[in-house]
This record gives sequence, C-alpha cells and structure tokens, in this order.
Amino acid sequence: MEFCMQFREHLLPALVFTIIITILVVTILVKGKNEQQRRPPEPAGAIPLLGHLHLLGNNQLIHRALADMADKYGPAFSIRLGIHRALVYSRNIMKLVTVELLSSRRLELLKHVPDTETNRFLKELSWYQFCTSGPALSFGSTAPWI
Repeated sequence: MEFCMQFREHLLPALVFTIIITILVVTILVKGKNEQQRRPPEPAGAIPLLGHLHLLGNNQLIHRALADMADKYGPAFSIRLGIHRALVYSRNIMKLVTVELLSSRRLELLKHVPDTETNRFLKELSWYQFCTSGPALSFGSTAPWI
C-alpha cells in the first residue's frame, strides 16, 4: 500500500517532466527543419574538412566551375570552403546590386548616414562620460573631419 502511495506522489512530477522534454525535442526538430529551409541551395558531395574544394580543383578554371554551379543551383548558392560556408552570387546578381544599391542616386541619398551615426556615437560617448565621471567634453559637428 505504501508503494502505491509513493508511486502516485512521483507520478505527476514524472509526467510533467516527460511532457516538457517532449515539447523541447519537438521544438528543436521543427526549428532545425526551418533553418535548413532558409539556407540557399548547396551542391552535394562536401568532404569533411575540405568542403567543396575538390569541385573547384578540376582541370577547369574556378570562375567556370562556379558559373556551372550557378547554372545548376541558381543565382545564389552556398559552398563550403574547408570548414567555412561561403555564399556565391552569379554575375547577374552582382550586376543588380551594383546598379540598384550602389548607384550614384542611392549613394547620394545615404551620404548623410556616416556623419549622423558618428555624431550619435559621440553624443552617447559624452553622455556616458557625464554619467560616470562628471561633465563631458563638447563635441561639435564632424563635418571638418570627413
């Protein structure tokens, strides 16, 4: 009879523990699948510690091997160079980035950002100094430095 009472006392914590572990395992498995889906395609045949280097070392020039992979896997894909993962873009993507993101119009629109960020950093730095050790130095515009 005592055994039954002890069994019932330990049953609820064991059941709660089992449910929590099951939820954690399912969450980790689902999260792992989602992370795998967000990655760009990768050629098969990566060798441990070497990665895809053997695919680039044929009697073919590297840029031609990468172009062939781009034809097969799309304009953006990843390869492993040793133990490091690298994202490779095709020429079309690079051209799009250059034309759209690095155009003179876009650079003109964003030219104030470094000055604004530097001023914000200096203000935060002077506020930190004021809070920790008293009055801070006054920083003016950074325009003469740029």
